[in-house]
Amino acid sequence: MEIQLDIKINQYPIIIGQELDTDLLEKCNYLEPTNLELQVIKPPKGQIVWWAKNPTLKYLNAIGNRNTITPNLGEIDNNPDAMYGTSVYLWFEEKKLIRTTFQIIQNKNMAVDLLNKLNEEVIKAIGNPFSKTENIVSWETKTEKFVIEYPKRMHGYVHMISRV
Repeated sequence: MEIQLDIKINQYPIIIGQELDTDLLEKCNYLEPTNLELQVIKPPKGQIVWWAKNPTLKYLNAIGNRNTITPNLGEIDNNPDAMYGTSVYLWFEEKKLIRTTFQIIQNKNMAVDLLNKLNEEVIKAIGNPFSKTENIVSWETKTEKFVIEYPKRMHGYVHMISRV
């Protein structure tokens, strides 16, 4: 059983266990990290990482701006209190997606608001979380885990992780 949230980041479908498709990743504006970036990311041996800067995350059959997290770099709202960036990292092992981390960066208040909305919609779609702490809410199946990580300082995160 998998967690069904219809997540797409830059139109790339996020499905744990899906095959690595470099052509589709490039079409969806993902990049392979440079050697310098790999020194910061430090993927475990045997894992391949792709990433995107300021991607849009869509979930639960997003229509228009509903169920969408789109970075606001001033184009949407020039109010500094409403501005934030995003990034995403995809980890592949044996050419299969094993982990995704989406970040809402540089604005704690916006991250909390956007993650609260995501949390509410996920509860409506698949029910109450498996576990909940002050900063982390997670849903789990035998094969995968979906995690909302609220900011401790400036950044909030959404993770999808293989449990196999």
